[in-house]
Amino acid sequence: MKKIKLFEVFIAVGSYEEFIHEFFAQKSVSFACVNQYYMNLAYVDSEYTNLLNNFDIVHPDGIGVKLALDIKSDEKIHNPKITGSDLYFKLLTEMNRKGMKLFIFGDTKSVLDQALDKILKDFPGIVIVGSIDGYIDIQDIEIVKKISKSEPDVLFIGLGAKKQERWINQWNGNLPNTRIIAIGGGLKVISNYRPRGPKFIQKIGLEWFVRLIHNPKQYWKRYLIGIPLFIFRVLKEKYKK
Repeated sequence: MKKIKLFEVFIAVGSYEEFIHEFFAQKSVSFACVNQYYMNLAYVDSEYTNLLNNFDIVHPDGIGVKLALDIKSDEKIHNPKITGSDLYFKLLTEMNRKGMKLFIFGDTKSVLDQALDKILKDFPGIVIVGSIDGYIDIQDIEIVKKISKSEPDVLFIGLGAKKQERWINQWNGNLPNTRIIAIGGGLKVISNYRPRGPKFIQKIGLEWFVRLIHNPKQYWKRYLIGIPLFIFRVLKEKYKK
């Protein structure tokens, strides 16, 4: 897939179909996502940038990064809007069709349990071979042993920015051949814990505004300060010459 460098992070561009093909084309692959918040972190943190670039595919998440890549690219590119929330459900749909085994590691126990219930109900063809919440000692080697023993086809890791990418980079070589994807807060979306808003809101890329209204204390800084800062940094990088 074509990749564009933004803030030193190499981000793949393409359609949902292309990302899904890349994910299932081989038995071992690693995916990460970046939205404007993650990119702001990468802008000031070279370690995080390096962690992201160690993944096979880094996909854009949301309208902000899509527009940034359009601005950064010096040529016309095929760059449709991709959201992690939609991509995860499309992956689950394909896993359901193929009857694949899934292991989930991350988030709180309540969110994890809700996500598992949702998957078992809506995607009965998926075999859940194990799950661990993210509020434990994530460096415990027993986690890796449990995942390895279950031999999943797909591994969802939802530990939040930096922690999930660092964990995957550290332990990927100790895991059996599996498709790994860092999903951030994706379990909250799968479980319906995090509202996405009506379809027209999703279509125009304002899911972030729904999150802000739903939980202003958690998100006001990320969006009200983070979005203008991200735009400034994109334009600065585009025209720095």
